[in-house]
Amino acid sequence: MTESISNETAREYAAYLTHDTHNPFGALRAMLGTRLIIRTETGIRFDLHGALHRVTLCALDYDAGLDLFKLRFYKNKRFEGNVVVKEFDALFFDQLKEVFEEYTGLFLSFRQALGLNA
Repeated sequence: MTESISNETAREYAAYLTHDTHNPFGALRAMLGTRLIIRTETGIRFDLHGALHRVTLCALDYDAGLDLFKLRFYKNKRFEGNVVVKEFDALFFDQLKEVFEEYTGLFLSFRQALGLNA
């Protein structure tokens, strides 16, 4: 069995995505309805709820050798399980939030949702 990343590292990855350094898991729960956050060997996985979009699960993985992230979006198909519907490779940490919000149409902060951030 492979080891998962530490909780501290998982929080760091979530903070890169949400731009919330104080409570990134809370931001995922509040803005996306996330109920489950899973630490894996190279990143985190979390579910998306109550959205009018085409995905139900997101995976954020880090490649330490390249110092780049990968975002994958999944849809839970009834008979096929989780199927990758979109994948973004070779992202820098400062691109994560923009790519996530642009693809899903979901905001990761209240300020952004209210139009208070540029």
